[in-house]
Amino acid sequence: MCILYLGEGAKYKSTKDLRLTNSDPDIIQLYLKLLFDLYKIETSKMRVRIQARNDQNINKLVAYWKKIINIPSIQFYPTYIDKRTSYIKTTRKKYMGVCTIIYFNTSIQIELEMLSKLIINEIIHRQEEFSNFVQRWHKTN
Repeated sequence: MCILYLGEGAKYKSTKDLRLTNSDPDIIQLYLKLLFDLYKIETSKMRVRIQARNDQNINKLVAYWKKIINIPSIQFYPTYIDKRTSYIKTTRKKYMGVCTIIYFNTSIQIELEMLSKLIINEIIHRQEEFSNFVQRWHKTN
């Protein structure tokens, strides 16, 4: 969970929330499953923001992500339209915008950042042990 957050989560020190942004519904669902299973989060403290291209159907995108996330529409912030795409047509037919999950809890954010730093430090400082582990894993698979 912490490595997922390290790669995809927002690390703004000025915010009072935990955010993860991605366009892949599987990543969003994995993140939510881990949050619910590991931290027993409350859905009422969650918000969602969709980022869309200028030529996309906003209602269709919101319906799509609402189905993926399974939270009420009232918890969706207004969709952000990327103005840079005003004169550029969307070429990927299945592109459904970018979803940001916002959860109002900084203690989880701090914990995930600290855990990921610990894991990274372990891998970096125990490079030889890690390399041996990877080699053993490759031999068995």
